Amino acid sequence: MLIDYLYNLFLAAPMPIKKVLYAIANKYFALTNTYETPGFIIFFVTNRCNADCEHCFYRAGRQQICELISLGNIKKMAVSLVNKNKLLITGGEPFTRPDIYEIAEAFFSQGKTKKLQIATNGFFTDRIIDFCTRAQKKNWPLTIQISLDYLGAEHDSFRRLPGIFDRAINTISKIQDLKKEYPKLRLAVLATLTKDNVGKIEEVKKYLADKTGANLGFAIVRDPRFGIHNVPPDMREELTELAQKHILPEQKELEKVIFSEHKKVRRLQDDLSDLCKKIEMNIVFKGEKSNIKCLAGKRDCVIYPNGDVSACEITKPFANLADFDFNLHELWQSEKAELTRKRIQCCYCNHPCHLSSAMQAQAETLRLLANL
Repeated sequence: MLIDYLYNLFLAAPMPIKKVLYAIANKYFALTNTYETPGFIIFFVTNRCNADCEHCFYRAGRQQICELISLGNIKKMAVSLVNKNKLLITGGEPFTRPDIYEIAEAFFSQGKTKKLQIATNGFFTDRIIDFCTRAQKKNWPLTIQISLDYLGAEHDSFRRLPGIFDRAINTISKIQDLKKEYPKLRLAVLATLTKDNVGKIEEVKKYLADKTGANLGFAIVRDPRFGIHNVPPDMREELTELAQKHILPEQKELEKVIFSEHKKVRRLQDDLSDLCKKIEMNIVFKGEKSNIKCLAGKRDCVIYPNGDVSACEITKPFANLADFDFNLHELWQSEKAELTRKRIQCCYCNHPCHLSSAMQAQAETLRLLANL
């Protein structure tokens, strides 16, 4: 890919040239990092889920009965967007919503949403493949993210849903076939690493590659006891406590799994992922704050199924879209939003979505990648 070719040229450049390019990137981001509306939106389209995962940080939210934002109000919200954005649709299980395609279409039709990622457990194969096919006919840049943590019955037990492993593998295989026809379709298969599965994950990785040809990526389980610093107590969201066997693995165990491959040709996406994981682990195990500045409340926004809005998944909602007639622009420019931004300037955490978002919008990332 062109981006990887240019990235390797940058890495191979003499130090003075790297520093000049870094300075240019720094100025560029300083000029462009202004957000009338969020540039990265995490949208929980539902809190309903057909699984009951033991490690889910959103279990408490799933137990609350709430009225979901209607498609009509989602369209209002999409119309109000000003900045270009990446949209991450999650839940609950997004494909339990029969109008999931129409939700995505509401965002893409306004021309502001440039990328879509949907996090799913992969159970509803036919719905997912139908969505992918329709989306690719519209030429949407789409990533389907599917969870896979164990093999066979162990995965079913972990997700508390019989048959989910076979369904997920079937979905992955069919997406792999679709990718041959549609180059803008991407697949990300992720295993959440816990104390219980970290020693078994190589078997999962090998099975997935042999069976489907897909690669396995990794997420570090969110343990609310670690990796969250300086959040004002009254703003901190209550996250689900983990069962003992699903707590955070040891650092050495994580490093052995995550950084096991040494590629001859460096890919930007791989290096960004590795850097993000290193920052995460430094925060979790050392309490070390990164030079990457969190952009939650500025670039990042979290929208919950009932219309509540928060700056990030770690802090409590500060407003509800219904109070602004589902105009996200007005909400994002409100006094409540500004007060929230001021109060979270000093906190930091290991949340991978917010870390990754911040890394994509700062020249500091280039400096860290190139060891400037």
